[in-house]
Amino acid sequence: MSKELLVSLYKLKDALIKLIKEENLAGKINPEENLFIRWKWKNFRYTEKGIETDSGETEKITKKNWWNASEYLSTMMSETSQYQDVLKQLVILKIEKSAQKIDNLIVTMANKFLNESTSEETVLNEIIERFYRELIKGGFKSGVNIQLEGIIPLIQEIEILPNIHLRQATEKDIERTTHFGEEMLMAPSFHQFSNPSAILSMEFENYSMMQLQIEVWKSIAILKLYKVGSVRDLSYRPFSDSFFQSVYFGTHYSREKIGPIVSYKLDKQDIVRLQKFWSEIYSKLPINFYRLDSINLDTLSLAYNKYCDALFLGSSLENQISTTISGLEALILENEAELSYRLCLRIAKFMGFMNQNPMYVRRVMKEAYSIRSCYSHGSFLSEKEKKKLETKFISIKDIGLLTLDYLRIILLFMMLTGISKNEFIKRIEDCLLDDETEKSLMETIASQKKIIL
Repeated sequence: MSKELLVSLYKLKDALIKLIKEENLAGKINPEENLFIRWKWKNFRYTEKGIETDSGETEKITKKNWWNASEYLSTMMSETSQYQDVLKQLVILKIEKSAQKIDNLIVTMANKFLNESTSEETVLNEIIERFYRELIKGGFKSGVNIQLEGIIPLIQEIEILPNIHLRQATEKDIERTTHFGEEMLMAPSFHQFSNPSAILSMEFENYSMMQLQIEVWKSIAILKLYKVGSVRDLSYRPFSDSFFQSVYFGTHYSREKIGPIVSYKLDKQDIVRLQKFWSEIYSKLPINFYRLDSINLDTLSLAYNKYCDALFLGSSLENQISTTISGLEALILENEAELSYRLCLRIAKFMGFMNQNPMYVRRVMKEAYSIRSCYSHGSFLSEKEKKKLETKFISIKDIGLLTLDYLRIILLFMMLTGISKNEFIKRIEDCLLDDETEKSLMETIASQKKIIL
């Protein structure tokens, strides 16, 4: 029966092509004209800062739309013997909503045929084969293309996994053609000429729209943790070759108006490391890190939320550092005395195991805690104090980046090992006094270093 069905589908296609030519010759099918906005940029270039252009402009264009004509052809085809033959076979196979599925196939083929300037039948053959495969075997492909800020690939493309690719944004990515009115209603940030620096493309087997959305959230969380970077999606657009699964094909725009505070670069040395990082992190990423509707917050999630908040706090560096310290406190401190001393000492000891100078780390943390205390009491460092700090040690900006990295590293370590907050604090404290405990902790850290650093 299945082979007979395939033959009948090809006969249906031939009947459709014949009908299109007859109706077109009789002048009964005509396209509609739709107004679009085309966004163009002058002197496009991709640099170590991401996309750079001299200026942007828009122009109005019209495009032909054959959907109404395709619907008309579908109605006409429903009266043909070829249509009834396919319908009869689908009913025998107990396919639900058989007529609706055939109508979808005809509309897809008609629209494709009318839009193809060469009217190449090979394209329709591919549609028939895809329809048949999904109908009999139930398989389809779906995926999503995400426009990102906060990451600057210095190489054209990185294959993270066979189905996941990260690449530089191109001129084609930002010279979009959009239905008139859509951008005004859905993407206010786009009118501020915020362009992506990278494109993340993912493809899956049999993924629903909700599953694709979760993959978007999850991938952004992973990329935020790979290095310190204000990674966010400007927009994402799902795609699917399914005839039967509902996927919203429009572009989903971010409502976040704050641009990246800090971006990180990816070069050839990152290829293998990012591949390994993604593979290791993916299955261990807590659901609270990426499910926006999750309400079961814990200590790790609280610290991660503080990390994310700090990545996008552009109002002041003092505010960023204060938020980062709050995240570190959630992981390193309990209700105890001498908070500043304990926080700086524990972080310095742990980061010493992560190939960093513990004395330097402790000094960074002391300066950061001092800045946090100042901000908590409603004050900011004066320009004179900032210059003095930079002359004697490092800039307040570098302190912000370093403390964010400490928080990122500790988050990853606790997530990968599954160690609890209380156990983590105990082992850090004990290794200050006991060589065997220190050796044991060093061995645990060593197994995760290549992933985290």
